Amino acid sequence: TQLLIVPLGFRRSEFFLAFSFVVALVCSLRARAFPADNFGSKYSRGSFKFMTDDLPDDTLWVLDGTSMLFRAHFKQNGNSYLAADGITEVSTLLAMGHDLANFIKNYDPKYLAMAFDVKRESTFRRHLMPTYKAQRPPYPNDLLLQIPLAFEMAKALGLKCFKHEGFEADDVMATLANWANSIGLGVVLVSDDKDMWQLVKDRVHIMGFKSSGVLTGEPEVYDKYGLKPHQLIDLIGLMGDSADNIPGIRGIGIKGAVALLQEYHTIERIFDNLESIRNLNVRGAKGLSSKLNFPEAKQNALLFKNIATLRDDVPLEE
Repeated sequence: TQLLIVPLGFRRSEFFLAFSFVVALVCSLRARAFPADNFGSKYSRGSFKFMTDDLPDDTLWVLDGTSMLFRAHFKQNGNSYLAADGITEVSTLLAMGHDLANFIKNYDPKYLAMAFDVKRESTFRRHLMPTYKAQRPPYPNDLLLQIPLAFEMAKALGLKCFKHEGFEADDVMATLANWANSIGLGVVLVSDDKDMWQLVKDRVHIMGFKSSGVLTGEPEVYDKYGLKPHQLIDLIGLMGDSADNIPGIRGIGIKGAVALLQEYHTIERIFDNLESIRNLNVRGAKGLSSKLNFPEAKQNALLFKNIATLRDDVPLEE
């Protein structure tokens, strides 16, 4: 896929003026003024100390737009702001725009893109496993109506924005990271989702929305899990992920799963060596062997691994 990520077309001093204009454009008619006294204390205006030692000069930043919108929505505490038509709710849109403006002010990214979800129910993961994320409540109606507005606002502000039916924002971010890395760009993926950590490698880092500029790289992943980033999909395949409603193999917890992956590296090799697991020099080795030694275990573990794997081949068009 050939993508063109052009440098962000706004200097920081110009961004806030552009933001106020575009919100009015996107919301059709002019939105009400952004009340600084209500929002000013909720957003940091200070400069963050950004850890740039391992980043090349040319770096693509990719924001999880859906997550950013959700964060903005739940910080509103029920506050409501309507466009001048008296009908269109724009409180979340305004808060997200304010967060975006502060992000650009603080980090001054040269290249910036944003990824969005389309429909939770239509992803390929839901087709593979109907219970995937089924425990999550539906989007609030007022938030749902602002998602397309947020997409158009970010585009109008000069960001490259991407989404694709059947895939999640995480897959779009993985695809952008893969592309940017292949042409020599550094990559910072801005997301609080630990699923993103599987993408970490040389010149690809993760930054949480609340991390104050601290990057997650390969050493940080290993320090937390004792595994390499690409093994995290195998970890989820074994122990599951309650946030995404992935059950994992019954009775396999994080300690057992990490011990198995440190010895055998992948789920496939674990099941190729079932007979030797009971001889591992780890506590409960015999129990681990018995928990994995039933007909559906390998099939389930590989399904969960597939569900956890972020796709980096999403067809991307703006």
